[in-house]
Amino acid sequence: MKVSVVTTVLNEGDSIAKFIESVFTQRRPPEELVITDGGSQDNTVAVINSYIARGLPIKLLNAPGANRSKGRNLAIQNAVAEIIAMTDGGC
Repeated sequence: MKVSVVTTVLNEGDSIAKFIESVFTQRRPPEELVITDGGSQDNTVAVINSYIARGLPIKLLNAPGANRSKGRNLAIQNAVAEIIAMTDGGC
């Protein structure tokens, strides 16, 4: 079965790299990571784009002003896998 991991972020520039690396170094990594950014004003988007440029299966959705619920719903709508796992980008 295919798995999508979805999360929302806002100004997670200091921790987003560690989060992404953690997701993709799991024993069973997901087919994709769908991230909704709620309008970060730091380097969060640039860091995520650097991982996308490396070829990691990440979808970045930009939704300025979106709260956690709206961001999660948007990410779920854009996920393609049969199983959807949710987490927080700052964990």
